[in-house]
Amino acid sequence: MATTAALSRATTPLSSSLFQGQKLRSSSSSVLGAAVPLPALNRKNVAKVPRARCQVGAEGNSQVAGSRRHLLLGASAAAAAAAVLPQIVVPESAQAANLTERIQRGEYLVKLRTKLKQFVKSDPKVINDILALALHDAGTYDKASDTGGANGSIVLDEELNRPENQKLKPIVAKLKKVKEEFDADAGEQGPVGWADLIYVAGEAALQTQFLFSAIETAGGDEKKGAQLAVAFGSAGQWGFFDKKLGRKDATEPSPAGRIPGPDAPLSAWADTFQRAGLTPKYVVALSLGLGPDQAATEAELAKDSRLARAVKDYQKSRQTVSQTDYQVDAIVNFTKLSILGQEKLINYEKYAKKTRPINLRF
Repeated sequence: MATTAALSRATTPLSSSLFQGQKLRSSSSSVLGAAVPLPALNRKNVAKVPRARCQVGAEGNSQVAGSRRHLLLGASAAAAAAAVLPQIVVPESAQAANLTERIQRGEYLVKLRTKLKQFVKSDPKVINDILALALHDAGTYDKASDTGGANGSIVLDEELNRPENQKLKPIVAKLKKVKEEFDADAGEQGPVGWADLIYVAGEAALQTQFLFSAIETAGGDEKKGAQLAVAFGSAGQWGFFDKKLGRKDATEPSPAGRIPGPDAPLSAWADTFQRAGLTPKYVVALSLGLGPDQAATEAELAKDSRLARAVKDYQKSRQTVSQTDYQVDAIVNFTKLSILGQEKLINYEKYAKKTRPINLRF
């Protein structure tokens, strides 16, 4: 007890002097606080600490010897810093176990996107079909009950055979072939899930459509069109979408009756968006998925007063070189669509290679 009391008297003034009236700064040099309260040293929070010694190298002579006083001072400093520094919030995109796994996921996404872009460019007619598939899959989401959503259930026979979905059978068959080819070369990172496949295909479809629009603006010159797409396009808006790889595939069909039937007016999709928690007017930004003729589709949507202004605005935007308003809204809202019902389910380590465990001995 005498030793503890002496230690408390000896360390408290010194450790306090290290922080008294000082301001801690983060690595970005922003001021985080002024005076730092230190925890009291008493019998409850002072434990017996053994003397520590470190030596570098078998023949080296770098040594660090520490007493209880030094170690207690270090512990006090750490506790004080923890009390002052803000909690570090790790973004969802960083939930993969380590940097290596995130790199592996990125490489996997690049290979998948490349495969799907090749597929889309070889048959541009699938652009509308792919986007329709995404809408019919994710459009089953109900925000109130948190059911349905972007889970790939559209490819299950029970759901695909519903009247509103039967027209999607050909695109599912085509994507199944693409999936088989990709999976055969995926190695230990494993096959791509249907949910990820559908929405990365949707990304490839939109990007290809934007490229075709740029080529048309450039008078049909593919090289100039590609340069135009890079210089004025909205490719940078895909960053958040790309972080969401690892969706969970459904094993059961989504609830029926949530997708407009084959005879329903196209404006019924505004109600579908609203039920899913999306702004109704933004269905216009994804009108490519509602029919092969975008002009005819938008003419139908414009009959609904909720959508008429959006139709006019996007048509005006598409007449510009950059098409910024239209493309940004299409990307942002497709991204929102692609993670409906998935926010809590995404596995950020899904396509990482398996690593060998490291056994440490002490």
